Amino acid sequence: MKKLNLRLYRTIRSTLGQYIAVSLVIIVGIMSYIGLSTAMINLDKTVSNYYDLTNYAHIYVELNRIPENSLKFLYDIDGIFSIKGRIKKDVTFDGGREENATIRLISIPEDNDNTINRIYVKEGSSITRAKGALIIERFSSARDINIGDELDLQLSGKNYTLSIEGIASSSEFIYAVENEQTLLPDDEKFGVLFVGEEFLQRALGYNNSYNELLIRVTDKNKIDSIIDDLEKKLDKYGATKIISYENQLSNRMVHEEITQGKKSSSTVPFVFLIVAAIIIVVMIGKIVRNDRMAIGILKAMGYSNFDLLLHYTLYSLGIGIIGGGVGIFFGIKISDFFAQLYVDTTFDIPMLTGNFYYEYIIGGIILTLTLCIGAGIIGAKKVLDIHPADSMRPDPPKVGKKVFLEKFSFFWKSLSFSWKIVLKNILRSKRRFLFLVMGISLTFSITVIPLFQKVAMDEVFINHYSDFQRMDYNINFEYPTDRGSLVAIKELIDVSEIEGKIEFPFEIENRWKSKIIHIIGISRDTSFYYFKNLEGEKIILPREGMVISEGMANTLDIKKGDTIKVNTFIPTKDDKYVEIVDIVKQNLGANGYMNIEYMQKEFMEKRIFTGAYINTSDDVEKNLENMKNILNIQSSSDMMNGFKKYMNLFYMSVFFIILFSFILGFAIIYNSTIISINERRLEFSSLRVMGFTKNEIFKTVLYENIIMTIFGIIAGIPIASFMVKGIGNSLSNELYNLNVEMPVSVYIYSGILTVIFVIVSQLATYNKIHKLNFIDALKNRIS
Repeated sequence: MKKLNLRLYRTIRSTLGQYIAVSLVIIVGIMSYIGLSTAMINLDKTVSNYYDLTNYAHIYVELNRIPENSLKFLYDIDGIFSIKGRIKKDVTFDGGREENATIRLISIPEDNDNTINRIYVKEGSSITRAKGALIIERFSSARDINIGDELDLQLSGKNYTLSIEGIASSSEFIYAVENEQTLLPDDEKFGVLFVGEEFLQRALGYNNSYNELLIRVTDKNKIDSIIDDLEKKLDKYGATKIISYENQLSNRMVHEEITQGKKSSSTVPFVFLIVAAIIIVVMIGKIVRNDRMAIGILKAMGYSNFDLLLHYTLYSLGIGIIGGGVGIFFGIKISDFFAQLYVDTTFDIPMLTGNFYYEYIIGGIILTLTLCIGAGIIGAKKVLDIHPADSMRPDPPKVGKKVFLEKFSFFWKSLSFSWKIVLKNILRSKRRFLFLVMGISLTFSITVIPLFQKVAMDEVFINHYSDFQRMDYNINFEYPTDRGSLVAIKELIDVSEIEGKIEFPFEIENRWKSKIIHIIGISRDTSFYYFKNLEGEKIILPREGMVISEGMANTLDIKKGDTIKVNTFIPTKDDKYVEIVDIVKQNLGANGYMNIEYMQKEFMEKRIFTGAYINTSDDVEKNLENMKNILNIQSSSDMMNGFKKYMNLFYMSVFFIILFSFILGFAIIYNSTIISINERRLEFSSLRVMGFTKNEIFKTVLYENIIMTIFGIIAGIPIASFMVKGIGNSLSNELYNLNVEMPVSVYIYSGILTVIFVIVSQLATYNKIHKLNFIDALKNRIS
């Protein structure tokens, strides 16, 4: 076997470029499998550990006011373990900058260690004085607020100065967004401040009472029934929202990100490994064919079929060992990098679990070796059919029959001799043609994915705030008010358009499914929204009934014309059944929309508003800073700027996917071209004798691959469309919808990138043409 091992070494050395190219594909596959899987599991465990450490709440209840002594009656509900009341209040903060921010004030008790949603103090100390405060780290970094700084805030018309005593994190704000309408963190525009319970109760007039409850239960499986009981008991306290931890906004967004990462870790690696296995099968099959005479001699010398089958399988196994080993090494390294990247750019978590999961390493090893051994056996199985006597004669050349293009004599005669060689070789090597076309189509399809995701993100966020929503500013009032507030706004700023709105949370039920969403009441002929149904037709709000966003309709299985139940949290109003008149194409957020007059009549009070939409070129935040009852002011331009900041992490993922698709395309095209060159050495030698230069021979190979690239791109368009549709469906939920129209430009850019990949792959084969020993090829020897 030592001689075969020496021959194996020589075979690897003579095909080193192909060997490395296939190994790269396996490295990418195993690296992404271990790296992504480990990173997502570590993130998931980190979040779970953080929740346990901070005693994360199972149920969140928002209400108007509940006395502290009324909490004891809630313990009558079976399954409730502990209850904590607190005060929550959003206030405006300027901080000496042009752009104001919204600060969410949350009260915490003196005994922070034993409370629900315990605050994790990273720097400084817990609150030690009446007007002391803890600030979340991301907001403090974005606003350059440090321990010892003082913040001036206005509460209930009075000015207060709070002193920052510590930098903190909260498990409730791992993904810190203001509300369901923003969905992207903006650390400069939204922050959280934790202050003493006694101080906030006194400042806001909530003496011995709360406007929010945090509840932990003994059994998470009973949460739904507990919420039902809470709705009944808290009706008189004006409960506006009761949600489980699963629907808490930060938790939902965190687990959406982790779920998407897990889906990627279970699909992308297998594409690369399967492609690598196919390349190995083809490559070893061609090596066996070229070694036909040598195999016959080896069999005549006494080597068995098993020995030779093992010989070529070891060639494949070596690829698996190298690719798998390097892939595992880099997979372990990048797992920490990916997890830390999430923590640094998106999640606010003060710790990170970095466990080592042997099962994924063992799984990666088994997967790689199984695929490579299987591919090696399949590729080398023709060894069994070679007999020593027959192998002494070289394979007869293929019959040089005419190709069908020669029937079109006018076209055929117009071609140069070089182009005739190119077309004949393509049409006479149909298997190679199909393999390359499918490989290029797969490369093209993978390249489409990140470019589509860029388009989808633009559609979801930028178009949402410019096409679907057409207001410059969205103003929310602290308390519902009448039209007088709209008049006051018009007196303070020069508005071109203004409309009052109602935005309020309701629970909607469709059979056994239910969700709490914000229903928005606006004018039927509003100019601040552009509603389109699923058919792309513009729609106007109905006088009665409701339209609902596509994501929420899919989540609750609601169809146009269905009647759903709208459960209200307002004590003086009854639950009602409402017809879904149409479904709105909305890519961001989950809302229902009603005619404001109908909503005021049926669910709220007549002539009241909870906010306003305006279009103006005035400095809204400055002119309205002293107006009472303004909760917050959201600017559409600020929303889009926040989105652009968030895109840095996304662009990095786009870069990696394009890099991976380049490696895949390079391996497929490079290996196929090298195999073709080895098979056609005699043909190329003959062309040299006929006067062709090496560059002209290289051009014939290049032209062949360009033609196959064109066919591959054409074949890749429906494949890419299918893949994109699947990705859009799997990543869409009630909060955002990635099923958007893909512009032709995505296919064009992907095609250009694919052509560049092909050209780079061909340049790597240029030296192979120049190093061919044409004299040896003409002698037709076995080397």
